[in-house]
Amino acid sequence: MESRRSAAGGLTLDEIGTPDLGLAAAGYAIGFLPGASAFYTQQLSSRVSFGLRVFSNFGLALEYDSDWVGRYYVQKAALPGMSVMPALAFKVSDTVSLGVSLNAMYGLLDDTVAINNVSPQFSKRGPLAGRVAGDYPGTSMSFANINATWKF
Repeated sequence: MESRRSAAGGLTLDEIGTPDLGLAAAGYAIGFLPGASAFYTQQLSSRVSFGLRVFSNFGLALEYDSDWVGRYYVQKAALPGMSVMPALAFKVSDTVSLGVSLNAMYGLLDDTVAINNVSPQFSKRGPLAGRVAGDYPGTSMSFANINATWKF
């Protein structure tokens, strides 16, 4: 086995067609969403290896027209996420290996919803009388994997 290895990859999600859901025309909601990953491993000794993975394992990008039926639940949303996952692997014997990894995750929700304002003074402004928007960051740390491999 080589002592060092690295790899990288990417993908994008974008509109591939407009589904017919039998609802009022609201436009195609899914927007462009990029994704990426990078991997690195380093053999530290004959029995111990270190690995690092940086990747986007979730994401969302939506934007509906201002008059769609669900505008009071969501009009526009973005949810990008990124993870950094360091790992250690231990070769216990020629047939058994153990590994452990930690997942440090960061996500951000950017959300816009309409406010249903039924007051007559605002009804001249159309179906979207008001909006609420916010950015909500979040982080998480967890043990992602504890595993054992048996080679036979």
